[in-house]
Amino acid sequence: VKRWAKHRGICHAAKGHLSPYLWTLLTIYFLQVAGLEGGALLPPLEHFRLPRSLEGNAKMSSAKGVIEDSPSSDKKGEATSPAALFKAFLRFYAQDFDIRKEAISIRLGRRAPPHVSLPLHIAVSADGVSSEVGLNIEDPLDRRRNLGDCTTAWSLGRLREEFARAHSLCSQPEPPWSGSSS
Repeated sequence: VKRWAKHRGICHAAKGHLSPYLWTLLTIYFLQVAGLEGGALLPPLEHFRLPRSLEGNAKMSSAKGVIEDSPSSDKKGEATSPAALFKAFLRFYAQDFDIRKEAISIRLGRRAPPHVSLPLHIAVSADGVSSEVGLNIEDPLDRRRNLGDCTTAWSLGRLREEFARAHSLCSQPEPPWSGSSS
């Protein structure tokens, strides 16, 4: 995912795009919530055990440990290819994810609106007049920090454009570069 984002020019935080770390969070969130065959591939962050060195950290005190069953713990389906996962990732963010109503939270690992403690990101366009709801990405270590506030209205447009473009290319029955005709 990061390689694709870098190649398409949408993985550069200094230009208002998502950083490689944020692309990692988008990928983890997708693997937690996407309706893949066999269920979620990753559990919420809250289901992971904290290292002893972090157990006293107040910001992470909500972690519960590995004792609870995760949604994917007892599912043993066939392995999904990286290509199929990438295609599903593109479909999820191009069509299923609603940027206006959802926040990315790997801590919760489920689809939900932004938590009340997460400041919403509103991206103002270059004209200074129009605005739109930006990408809301909860910091896994501090639920009051919105990591998506690095995006601009222009970069959000580019993000949507690239998700739509890649999803369209991957949805074709035969790749356009294959050279064979039917």
